Amino acid sequence: KQWYQRRVRGGRDDVAYIQIYDFVPQNKTSSNDPALVLTEDASLNVFKKQEKVSFDLFNYEYMGGYHKEVINASIYELALERKEVGKVVYQHPFQSTLTLEAGDNAIIFVDEDDKDVLIGSVCHTGKTPSPGLDKAIVQVCRTDPLRFTDLNNFQIAGSNKRCKGCETDLDMNPVIVKDSLQFEIDDTNGDWDIAISYNGQELCTNTYTFWDGGVYNIHVKESEQAMGAASVIYECYFSTAVAPGDFWLPIWLPILLIVIFVILIVLIVMINKQYPRLREEVLKKLGKWEPEEEKKEEKPSTRLNSLDTFRGLAITTMI
Repeated sequence: KQWYQRRVRGGRDDVAYIQIYDFVPQNKTSSNDPALVLTEDASLNVFKKQEKVSFDLFNYEYMGGYHKEVINASIYELALERKEVGKVVYQHPFQSTLTLEAGDNAIIFVDEDDKDVLIGSVCHTGKTPSPGLDKAIVQVCRTDPLRFTDLNNFQIAGSNKRCKGCETDLDMNPVIVKDSLQFEIDDTNGDWDIAISYNGQELCTNTYTFWDGGVYNIHVKESEQAMGAASVIYECYFSTAVAPGDFWLPIWLPILLIVIFVILIVLIVMINKQYPRLREEVLKKLGKWEPEEEKKEEKPSTRLNSLDTFRGLAITTMI
């Protein structure tokens, strides 16, 4: 365990990243609820002890997957476990295996079926995308790969609501990256209508806001409000994988600092010029203003007369 932490915290190149997306509200009721356990595949190295990492689902926000966890790049078996007095009293393995190369990303979904039986799935999304200025990347994942077996059968259309008169329902041309579909938003800082279909059947249509340099996740799954209904209703759940960046920061930050600096100088100069008047007003309000004292303090300046005398003698000498 200590060796594992040294590898991760030391910033080694052989680390990967996961996001845990929990759809089970019951996992937030008690710290004794199941934990997500990752156990390294023993067949990778028979001479090395298996790495085992546990994530307590109680600490994760319901349906929230922004926070990334750093783990070692390897192959893991996944399971939901509950322990009591150091012994495993409940264990539910995933059917999916987590396979991560260095720098890879994956989303782990914890869910339950209509009979309240815990299930889990994995969506591998590959390396972290790096969208440029005024662009964003969207990753679409299936929480139930058995219902959507072929990613090529997905259709994704988008409409830029900020662009008046532009063509709507554009084909977003998604690209398959491991277990996910990824497409680019080429005009950010505005709302987009995104419609996702499978084999011609519309699954969901929602409006999302994308910002410069952000990477976003859309999770296609059975609606949380329609669990156990006669007909399956699908919904798309939205989350942020990489926070948007500010590409204009190197430009506007120095300008802002210069403006603040100039304002401070102007204020100092104005205060110095207005100080006598300010002092008079403050003393008057305090009832301590005595004009006689100011007259006593005012002394005729001899420097100005001397300077005028010197200038006159110099001019006379020159003439």
